[in-house]
Amino acid sequence: MTDDTAGTTLDCGKTVEELSLYLASGRTPPDPEIDTCPDCLNVLENLARLGGLSREVLQRDTEGIAPAADSWVDRLMTAVQEELRSGRDIPIQHPDPHVHITVSEGAVRALLRSVGDEVSGVHVTRTRIDGDVETPGAPVTVSIAIAAEWGQPLQQLADAVRSEAYDALVRHTDLTVAAIDVSVDELYADPSGKDPS
Repeated sequence: MTDDTAGTTLDCGKTVEELSLYLASGRTPPDPEIDTCPDCLNVLENLARLGGLSREVLQRDTEGIAPAADSWVDRLMTAVQEELRSGRDIPIQHPDPHVHITVSEGAVRALLRSVGDEVSGVHVTRTRIDGDVETPGAPVTVSIAIAAEWGQPLQQLADAVRSEAYDALVRHTDLTVAAIDVSVDELYADPSGKDPS
C-alpha cells in the first residue's frame, strides 16, 4: 500500500477513496475486480465496521450520552489504516512440497479483529503479531487491544477475546503462538444507554 495525493492506494491499484465510494453506493453496480480482491475486501470490511462505530457514536451523542473521545476514533482509524498493509507472508503447510501457500499478515490481523469484534461488549482497536512469522515453527506473540463496554467484567472479556483469537489462529494458520496478550485500552458506554449496574 502506498500514499499518494489521491488517497491511500492499495497494492492492486484501488484507492481507499474508491472503495469508500463503492461501499457508499451499496456495492452497485458490482465490480468483480473489487469483489474478488482480498485487500479490497479487507478495506471494505474495515470501512463498514468504522461506519457502524461512527453511527453508534452519533446515536450516543444525540441521546445525550457523551460520545467517544476524538482520540479514540483517531487511534481506531490509524489502526485500520495500518491493518490495510499486506505485511509479511505467513507460510501455510501443504502435503505436496511443490505447493507453496501463504497468507498475508494483514489478512491474519483482519481475522483477529473480526473474531474479537464478535465477542459481545468488545471492539478491537489494534492488533499486532510479533516474531518471525515467515519461519514455520518460530514462536510468535499476538497483541490485541480492545475497547470494552463500560460495566462489563473486563477479565472475562479479555479471556473470551484470547480464546476466540487462539481458536481462529489454530484453525486458519500454522503459526506457533507463544502468547496472546489482550489489553483493554478504552471503555465505551452501552449504545442503548442502559446503566450496567
